[in-house]
Amino acid sequence: MTRRYLFWSPDITKAAGGVAVIYDLVALLRRNGLDCALLHNSPSGCYPDHPQDLPKFWTGAFDRIYGRYQPRRSRLGYYLKTRRRVRLAGPNPRYVARPEDVIVMPELFLAEALEAFPGQTLCILVQNPFLLMESYQRAVERGLDPARSVRAYLSTSEVCHTHLDLIEAETVLKFPVSMKPEEIGFVPMPDKERLITYMPRKRPEEARQIVEMLEKRGKLQGYRLEAIDGIPRAQVIDKLRKSRFFISLMRRESLGFPAAEAMAAGAVAIGYDGLGAAEYFDRSTGFPIPEGDFAGMVLTVEQQIAAFEESPKVFDGLCARACARIHERYSQTYFETNALRVWRELDAIL
Repeated sequence: MTRRYLFWSPDITKAAGGVAVIYDLVALLRRNGLDCALLHNSPSGCYPDHPQDLPKFWTGAFDRIYGRYQPRRSRLGYYLKTRRRVRLAGPNPRYVARPEDVIVMPELFLAEALEAFPGQTLCILVQNPFLLMESYQRAVERGLDPARSVRAYLSTSEVCHTHLDLIEAETVLKFPVSMKPEEIGFVPMPDKERLITYMPRKRPEEARQIVEMLEKRGKLQGYRLEAIDGIPRAQVIDKLRKSRFFISLMRRESLGFPAAEAMAAGAVAIGYDGLGAAEYFDRSTGFPIPEGDFAGMVLTVEQQIAAFEESPKVFDGLCARACARIHERYSQTYFETNALRVWRELDAIL
């Protein structure tokens, strides 16, 4: 029978870049003739922010393994929650394994995948190197051997490649992901609103403090601060198009979509690169701030507001370079071309 790729995805209801990449990969591979589907925890599992209806299955195998390692005091509650989720009606049929199936698992659940899918071909999609290292360590502590079970690692950024070298992963196939800059649309700085946006999810307390300090100091010159959180992608894009400045609060990122999306929309990015975003976010494309430099963040936002109000054209070159870099390195076409190349290589070695 034809090889089938099952991409495991968590059951979530909010927008998430990593899950969007998984869904985009399934859609791309299916358009190019490969047999692919999503694998969820429950019959109703899905990613509601994705525009395409893709085939999905569900399995309780992962939940059984994951629940086994919950703290004793919360284990019963976890099992009851799992049972309620499974009893809820949904369109996803139960997954029935085939010998030729390939399970593509997010790096976060490397350890659990080794036990949940024994005997099946396993590949690990690495979009976050920090989560990879945590899960790899869990596997080692449980006496599992990823080197014996994982056939390939699929790496999506420079910082992911570096961390895979640390664990001496033998088969690493590399391709870039895309935040779809073509969908965003560049808006010149002078045509934007007096708006500064930020995404507080990774640093909610620090975001609150930064906003309070900026408002208290009274140097915003009529700019308003607005959080982008928990809204569909179309609304995110709309907010970024209107934003003149974007405060980056990224933390422990493999690549980091927020600053890249802001740059593609023509906003000036100021803030943390989360480590992974350093491959596109530097002094030639924005204003990166050293990790934890709260004062530097506030002062730089104020300084760049003042600089724009004095001479708007100063930012034209920076915004053009930032947008061009995102389109050059992370376009949808570049992502699709390289992902298909990687899957041809993967298909050949499995």
